[in-house]
Amino acid sequence: MEPRNVIGPVEIDSTKPLKLHIGCGNHRIPQYVNCDLHKTGATDRVFDCTQPWPFPDNSASTIYCSHTLEHLADFKAFFREAHRVLTPGGFLQIRVPYGDHRAAWWDVTHLRPWFAESFCFLQPGYDQAVANAQWREWNHFFAVQDVLLRVSARVVPLLRWRLARILLMPWLDCFHNVVEELWVYMVPLKTEQAIIDWSTVNASNGVPGRYVAYRHHYEGRALGFHEAVDFVTLAAAWWPNGFHGWHTGTP
Repeated sequence: MEPRNVIGPVEIDSTKPLKLHIGCGNHRIPQYVNCDLHKTGATDRVFDCTQPWPFPDNSASTIYCSHTLEHLADFKAFFREAHRVLTPGGFLQIRVPYGDHRAAWWDVTHLRPWFAESFCFLQPGYDQAVANAQWREWNHFFAVQDVLLRVSARVVPLLRWRLARILLMPWLDCFHNVVEELWVYMVPLKTEQAIIDWSTVNASNGVPGRYVAYRHHYEGRALGFHEAVDFVTLAAAWWPNGFHGWHTGTP
């Protein structure tokens, strides 16, 4: 019989990498270890995610964290622990309110806004790219692979029109409350060679991104009861943190 470790109501196969849901609140995801600071009906593990996590090094293949990062005073501790427990080739998915939407601040327990460029500090060479020595000691590197800037349902009907996308997309980040949420996808860089390989082809102070809409918003319908959310890409771009230009493509 395979060795197993029981964590709360979820039976975890200790021979396989974990899938962690950090900041689960009342939302339980099957086949994940659902974790939160507070005990709820959804939690399997209760701990502070800015303190050492109760999981071994290289033990998790996936970490999903939705609308939690904006509540953390020590966000760097969160990323250090996520980097530690993820396997090489593991996957971290973050969801946060977009910093220029009022959702970033309407909960009074939110501590800071997050933008696409905010995640640049996780990448190798960021301290040199922005000439900011306070990042020199950061060595828990991630490669930010994709940032989805989800547009509010209120403006999606306008952006169904190609001409409107062509005219508005280059300036969309200038309009308040248009982008509502960020979905950020990244992988840990766990070895020196992985850091070198990433650094030879990527700019440390920029992240790739896309303006997206929920597909059901774009198609003007309600989300189906058993339907998973999906996205329609409206435009792709590169968001730099620093004094550089940026480019966009509009499909």
